[in-house]
Amino acid sequence: IITATCVIGGLLVAPKLVGGQSYSVLSGSMAPVVNTGDMVAVVPEPASNMKVGQIVAFTDPEGTDKLFQHRVQSLKRTGVNDTSIVVTTKGDANTSTEEWVTTEDSKIGRVVLIVPRIGYVIGWFTGGDPVDIAGRSLPLGLAVILGLMIVFAIIVLIGIFRDPPDLEGQQDQVE
Repeated sequence: IITATCVIGGLLVAPKLVGGQSYSVLSGSMAPVVNTGDMVAVVPEPASNMKVGQIVAFTDPEGTDKLFQHRVQSLKRTGVNDTSIVVTTKGDANTSTEEWVTTEDSKIGRVVLIVPRIGYVIGWFTGGDPVDIAGRSLPLGLAVILGLMIVFAIIVLIGIFRDPPDLEGQQDQVE
């Protein structure tokens, strides 16, 4: 359980080291490449580096504040000195496209890692009814894992500090 916790923690933290973020995927719009319950790591990249075929993360152009991870279908430069980019994206499993405008010096999210099904686990860690522990509100899954880690640490400490078994009266049997 410690190894699993470290791996999951690493997957959550690693993208943040380069200014990115990891997300649990909530829809099947990119199936079969990215499925519901997968985790994606997204890092910021200048919009000018976008290429057709890349999977990028962006806020829903219709203003719902949802974060999409869809594939770039086309890029068209517009505006004064071609500094605006009209981006057409589409989820691989979707029939419709989204069109949105950005500038070449703005940042977009580029999906750099897809980890199958780990998003379900991360959702369990970070979701659920909150539990108050030591004045802090923690998601139930995280509280359970922390509790298990504390129990494991206590068991290890007891093993380290308990008195060794009494070996008096036993003879060494070395041949």
